[in-house]
Amino acid sequence: VENTLPVVSSVSIEGEPMTGEILLCEAVAMDLNDGDLSDGVTYAWINQNGDALGEESSLTLTAENSSLDDEITCSVSVVDTDGGEHSSSDLVVVGNTAPTLNVVTLSPAAPNSLDTLLCTAEGMADIDEDEVTVLYQWSIDGEVQDEESDTLEGPFAVGSEIECSATPNDTKVDGDALSDSVVVLNTPAQIEDLEITPKVGIVADTLVSCEATASDFDGEDVEVSYEWSTQNGTVIGEASSLQLSA
Repeated sequence: VENTLPVVSSVSIEGEPMTGEILLCEAVAMDLNDGDLSDGVTYAWINQNGDALGEESSLTLTAENSSLDDEITCSVSVVDTDGGEHSSSDLVVVGNTAPTLNVVTLSPAAPNSLDTLLCTAEGMADIDEDEVTVLYQWSIDGEVQDEESDTLEGPFAVGSEIECSATPNDTKVDGDALSDSVVVLNTPAQIEDLEITPKVGIVADTLVSCEATASDFDGEDVEVSYEWSTQNGTVIGEASSLQLSA
């Protein structure tokens, strides 16, 4: 009576074939005489060049044992109690893993209308060990700007919301973008010069005037208001001139 050879009826590789992922080789082996031999199978992982990668049911893909587009094969063999042998295999192709960023920060965090903004991307990484570059996109109040570098120069309108979005790229695919945003703050107007005339010869019925020169860093129109008060803090006028009386 001849021995009936065992059969590896199915082999499948589970898991994402990308660097850092674990592949699991699942197999079913049966024998007419010995029954289910699935627990007794042996494994051999190889690449397209025939390089041995492992002999367990699982294989962790790393930048050292695999590269993009590598063909990874899991070959499963089974031997029955009479020495009969059979094998079968499954194959996957290694894909690219997208690069990542940890954080994106805009500075200054509280800009004025004439500041230059800097977008800083930190923690660029690629598990495939590919070189990572960062792509920048700026928007002001939701409108995308032409600038593609990590800096955006003013002037900006006060109250504008400015956002920088940074996207990592490994020359093959973009990773997930991260962003940060700031709101342009108003800079208070300043009194540059203040003069009261006349300065001498003031008597009870003198008309005195206050002339102020003001400017605004943001270039906005400036309205000057006046308040006259005594040494006791009593307000006695709110115009640019004051008619004194006895």
